[in-house]
Amino acid sequence: MKSEIMKCSIDEQVILKQKSGSNVINQSDLCPKINNITSGNNSYNVLSTFDYHFKAIDFKNIYEPQNNATSTCSVKGTTVYHNNGKGGGSCLHRDTNDEIVVGTNIAPGETVITKFIVK
Repeated sequence: MKSEIMKCSIDEQVILKQKSGSNVINQSDLCPKINNITSGNNSYNVLSTFDYHFKAIDFKNIYEPQNNATSTCSVKGTTVYHNNGKGGGSCLHRDTNDEIVVGTNIAPGETVITKFIVK
């Protein structure tokens, strides 16, 4: 996610996928929202656009392949609120409008949390 977001700072586009019915199509360039991440609800829109992309490319939970791997959900401290704490699920979250948090349940009770500021 971070490398895709950084494309905006070098005047490239961020074109992600989404499902439209049974088809997978390109979403519009995400850079206008990324470049104005603190405005309105843009930070949530950026997170949900990435979530739609991961679902469109069929990114699944490796432990429970019937479930999607990502969701826009909560990360608090070292707790990732996805898939009831079982392994394989990742939350796309924001603590502030310009900070993106990706929390992943590696296994029950084991998480990896990555945070980065969007500039």
